[in-house]
Amino acid sequence: CSSLQSIKVDSDNKNFGDVGGVVFDKRKVKLLFYPEGKFYDNYQIPDGVECLGEGAFRKNIILKRVVIPESVTEIQDMCFWNCTNLQEIVIPKTVQIIGDNALHGTPFFENCQDKFVILGNGILFKYNGSEENVTIPEGVTEIKPMAFFYCKELKSITIPATVTKIGQNAFNSCINLREIRLIHKNGKIFRWDLTKLLYRQNFDRGLMMLIHKKFDDDNYFERVDPKMKYACILDYYLDIVDREATDYLFAKASDFICEFIQDGDLFHLQRIGEETDLITSENIDMYIDEAIERTQTGGSLELQMYLMDFKATHFGFFNPEEFFKL
Repeated sequence: CSSLQSIKVDSDNKNFGDVGGVVFDKRKVKLLFYPEGKFYDNYQIPDGVECLGEGAFRKNIILKRVVIPESVTEIQDMCFWNCTNLQEIVIPKTVQIIGDNALHGTPFFENCQDKFVILGNGILFKYNGSEENVTIPEGVTEIKPMAFFYCKELKSITIPATVTKIGQNAFNSCINLREIRLIHKNGKIFRWDLTKLLYRQNFDRGLMMLIHKKFDDDNYFERVDPKMKYACILDYYLDIVDREATDYLFAKASDFICEFIQDGDLFHLQRIGEETDLITSENIDMYIDEAIERTQTGGSLELQMYLMDFKATHFGFFNPEEFFKL
C-alpha cells in the first residue's frame, strides 16, 4: 500500500487507535503500523510509546529521520527493514531489545562505521575492526547474530560479564578464532581453547549455556550438540571449578566419557582421565568395552589403547586378553 497516507481508527474500536493517521494499540503504548505513503520525511514517535511493532515501518521509502523517545524499550523484528532513505534513527539507551533485521537495509545502519556498532542499551550489532585480539567493551549486554561475521583476522576475543545474550552464528566464519575469554561477574575468567574442539559449529550456544548455567536444560534457547556440550563443560570445570558445572559433571560422568569415546575425542578423554577421579577401577572395564565396540564400528583405536594403558598405569593391572577383543 505505497500510496496509503493515513489510517483513521474508530474511537469505539476496543483494540486499536490512531495518532495522526499512525496505528497504535488501544492504550497507545505500541506503534503497530506507519503508512508507507505518509508524506513527511521526519517522524517523532510520541512520548509514552513503549514498543515499536514488528515491521511497523518496513519498506518505507519516504522517511529520512525517526526520533525514538526514552519511553521505548523494545524495537521488534523487521521494524525499519528496507527503509531505503532512512538516514538517521535516534535510539535512546532505554531500548533493551532490538529484534532481528530491525534496522537492516537502512542507510543509517549500513553507514555505521564505528569499530563497535553499539545501539540502545549495549546491543552490539557489528564489529568493523581488524585486530587479532579483541576485547568487547564493558557494558555490552548482547551480541547480535553475525556481529563478527568473517572477521578472518580475529584470533582471540574477550567477552565481558555484562553480556547476557549471544546471537546464533555471532562468530560465523571467524576461521582463525582460537581462544575465547569469558569473564564472569565474580571476576573469574574462562579461557576456552577452541583449537581442541572436534566440533566447533554453533559454539556460541555453548557460551550461552555457560553464561546462564543451563547445563541440564536442553530446551534453553537451542539445544547444544553433545559433541561440543560435554567438551565445553569439562573445559569450563577444569579451568574455573564452577559449582554448577561440578555438580553436572559428577552427576553425568558416564555420559561425558561415553560421548568422548563415541566422538573419538582423545584430548577430552585424556583430560577427564588425568585431571579428575571419574575413571575408577570399578568402571574402567565398562569404558574399555565401549571403546572396543566403537573401534569395531570404525572408531579410533587410540582411545581403546589409551584406556587400556590408563588401567595398567593407574590400577597396576590389565588383562592381556583385552588386546585380542577386536
